[in-house]
Amino acid sequence: FWFVIQLVSAMASLGGMQGGGVAWFAHLGGFIAGVALIYVMAGDTIRWLRRGGY
Repeated sequence: FWFVIQLVSAMASLGGMQGGGVAWFAHLGGFIAGVALIYVMAGDTIRWLRRGGY
């Protein structure tokens, strides 16, 4: 839900009248980078847990 709000706000900021469009896209980029880093840094642990932890 948070991601959708950020995405809608970022797209609305492209209209021109509002300021702070960079901040919306920075939040989205940080969220996406965080999710990617979770999979990169904890990839083996996630695969281990999906196999049942054995």
